[in-house]
Parts: sequence; C-alpha cells; structure tokens
Amino acid sequence: MLFAISNGKIKNIISELKDFILESIPVMVYVLDINGQPLMPTDRYGKVKHLLRQGKAVVVKRCPFTIRLLYDTTAYTQKLTLGVDTGSGTLGTAVSDEKGNIVYMSEVTVRNDITDKMKQRLRYRRNRRNRKNRYRKARYLNRRNSIKSDRFSPTMTSKFHSHIKEIDYIKSILSVKTLVLETGQFDTHLLKKPCLANPKVRHCTVAELILIFQAETKPVFLITDILYLKKSVSDGDFQQTKGIRSEQVINTGKIYGFRKFDKVRYLGNEYFIKGRMSTGYAVLMDINGKKADFSKMPKGFKTPKLSICRSISARKSQLIQAMAI
Repeated sequence: MLFAISNGKIKNIISELKDFILESIPVMVYVLDINGQPLMPTDRYGKVKHLLRQGKAVVVKRCPFTIRLLYDTTAYTQKLTLGVDTGSGTLGTAVSDEKGNIVYMSEVTVRNDITDKMKQRLRYRRNRRNRKNRYRKARYLNRRNSIKSDRFSPTMTSKFHSHIKEIDYIKSILSVKTLVLETGQFDTHLLKKPCLANPKVRHCTVAELILIFQAETKPVFLITDILYLKKSVSDGDFQQTKGIRSEQVINTGKIYGFRKFDKVRYLGNEYFIKGRMSTGYAVLMDINGKKADFSKMPKGFKTPKLSICRSISARKSQLIQAMAI
C-alpha cells in the first residue's frame, strides 16, 4: 500500500541514505604516496578518516576508494601478483599478496557493439551521399587503415585496449611485481551443445577460476569482499542528429548539469543515466543497462528528476560499480 510523502520527508530520507551503499559494504582503501606511486592498501578506516580530516591526504577516486598522501613516507611494499583471465566478452582480474590474500578483484565487460555501429555509420554515409552527391563516383578503400597489411580489426583493437587499460589501472593503485595471464581456447562446438560437456570437468566463473588458481598453490583469504564490475562504453556520443534527413539535433552536452552515463545517487541507490529529457527528468539504469523501475514510488517520484539526483562521478569510458560477493 502506498502513502503520500511530503517533499521535506523525502529530503530527510535521501540525507539518511545518501552513503548507505558505501557504509554497508566493506571496501579496501588504496593508497598512493606524495608522488602518486602505489603503496599497500589498507582497511583501517579510522586512520584514513583522520588523514583526510587533518589535510594529510586527498581523495583521488571514489570507486574504488583511493587516496593520495600529502607527506613523505616510506615506499615499502609487498610483492603482489596480478592474475588476468583474458576473454572476448569479459575479462577478470585479481591481485594477491605473498600469503595468497586477495586485495583487489574486478570483472570488465568489453565492447562488442563496434561492428554494428560501423555498419550503422556506413548506412548513414551512404544515405547522405545519395542525397547530396548523387553523381559522385563511388570511393572504395580510400582509408589508409583499411589497406594496411597485418592490421587488427577495430573490434580486436578495442578489446586489446580494454585489457591494457585495466592492467595499467591496477598497476597505478597497487605495486604489482608479477603478471600472470591466463589464455585458453574455447570449444565452440561445446558452447553450442552444453550436453556434450564432460561431467568430470569442473565449470566455473571468471572470479572462481582465479581463486581456484590461487588455491592450488596456497590458501586464499579474501581481505576484500568487493568485486568491481566495469563495463566499457564509448568515449562520447558521436551521433549529432537524427531523423530521415538529419533534421533533429541531438543534445550531446549537459542537461541540468548531467550527461549520459554519469553516475548518480537517487534515493540512496547508485545508478547510471541512460537518458535525459529537456523537461528535467531522467531515465536511470544499472551497470548492465537494465532500466530502473520506480513504478511503485509515490506520485511525483515515478520518474526521476535530475534536480534530486546527486552526482557521484562524470562520464568516462568505463562504468564502474562495486558489488559485494
């Protein structure tokens, strides 16, 4: 049963739940020295809080929570090992110390929409050429990258960049000494017919595979209970117009201070902006692209307002969300 809630009461609810997610999930705090070099992470939240209040540290990134010290300190670090499970659709990473303790885990969904976007761009260009340059001779293979020998396709290039970007980011917040890459070929026939799978073979997810690999050599202890989900998206909105003759201009800038894919907090939960309206309303989604349902909210809150949304982070080439495991 739904009850009418005043705007003042809604604001109190928002203020009480604004940090609910971060407070309810234990996270590791990653530390950088004064020169930006990675140190060992910590879970001493009281120490981190005092450093921030005393002005001896600043917040570099919120998810994952990273701080940079503003005073000189020792550069002692342990030997950390980074394990990467490469994949065409999803890649998984995990960092462990000498004792086998996991201090960082992430799962990145790489882009697989580049082929469709390039085909759509081809249709747009062909349509525009037929409308504005009907008698121009067709041009084929006039791109230098298209005729280059031994080149990688745009899709493969994007996948390489996604892997390299995640590895470089982990090295920027953790002092990784050893890198382990797991490469393997998949049986496509078995993927089409799972009934042919060998019952003696254990099937597991990406995160479980990395943990099993560590468990074969030494016991595993999860210091962190956080798995960082990351999804690669385009850097910007390159489509500027829409319509049969491109007569409708698409606003790719900010509306009420927000852009598409910005991370916001609405009513105590974290979402990503999927769409914006010039009237001040927004369409929110989770990291998987599923639209958030507010149909059970009181009248006036069924459609999120940009004025109520609180900005967490601006749009980037990766959407990041912390998930407890």
